[in-house]
Amino acid sequence: MYEFGVDCFTRHEGLIENTTIFVRYDGKPVVNSSVCQYYAFELAEDTSGSHKMCVKPLYFIDPDCDVQLDIKSSYSGSSLHTIDCNTETNDDFCADENKDDLYIFIKKHGVIASTIASFLLQVYVEEVDRI
Repeated sequence: MYEFGVDCFTRHEGLIENTTIFVRYDGKPVVNSSVCQYYAFELAEDTSGSHKMCVKPLYFIDPDCDVQLDIKSSYSGSSLHTIDCNTETNDDFCADENKDDLYIFIKKHGVIASTIASFLLQVYVEEVDRI
């Protein structure tokens, strides 16, 4: 489990099918440093077949609309998916097939300080069916 406001720069390498990782936030202050505001995940190099990395929001509670999550395929890339107080958070999001990296960035509106927002995300690898 990785937690914003507790863990800084984490790159989890070697994700394979049936691996599940949780990312959470419970309102703790997030250090105002770029290395504390994202987590990176990488597919295993020896993964046979086609796979994609996915994020499933298990819950996202943010009554003050203070937090935004951006999901990207590279550190400096554009956002592929955003989760915030206006997003339907019951749907899984999957990156394109065989994208090796998935980044989850947390952005706070205003000062990076504690808040009443909280969320729990599940990061997993899914095999792509070939018909």
